[in-house]
Amino acid sequence: MAIFGNNRIDFNEVQATGELLPAGMYQAIIVESGGNPEDDRTGEDGLVSCKNGKGRYLPMTFEIIEGEHKGRKIYKNFNLENPNEMAVRIAQSELKELLQAICWDFSAKPYGPDDTTEMHMIPMTLQITIRKDKNSDEERNEIKHFKPKQSFGTAPAPTTTGKPATPAAPAVPPWQRKADPPKTETPKAEAPKAETPKAPAEGEKK
Repeated sequence: MAIFGNNRIDFNEVQATGELLPAGMYQAIIVESGGNPEDDRTGEDGLVSCKNGKGRYLPMTFEIIEGEHKGRKIYKNFNLENPNEMAVRIAQSELKELLQAICWDFSAKPYGPDDTTEMHMIPMTLQITIRKDKNSDEERNEIKHFKPKQSFGTAPAPTTTGKPATPAAPAVPPWQRKADPPKTETPKAEAPKAETPKAPAEGEKK
């Protein structure tokens, strides 16, 4: 017997591991690639043999690194060896899209990484959808596309007036500014001088 009382867990906030991720765009990284070395179906190169013995695939584990579902993992298998040539071409196309999403330098390494660990821990964007499994008819998450890492910001709030803001006039470089014309001063008219009456000379009658 074990006592839960000492571990206060709000199970209303615990997300079940089998719960599907809502369809949408997610920021993620590769955290694991290749099969389990202890599994008999895993080869020395990390590829895993199919259960029917026809072909081999490369498994990868992606982890969500942002948002409400941070920490959740989603898995993807790439059918690199298969009797169905179309399945191989699809896997190769998906791998190329994945490498482009992590900005792989094809000019330096046109054949991709020597080891898949070179692709680990590099942020990218996953487009995740929900599809029904053909065999069990159960809904499953599926990685539809790989894209370079994106930032999802909020759109700017509209203005209260509903009219677009008037763009500010572009600044004019100093060498294109026109010099102000010199100011001409208008001569001021002089006020007439008041004549001071002369005092009468001695002997003159007033």
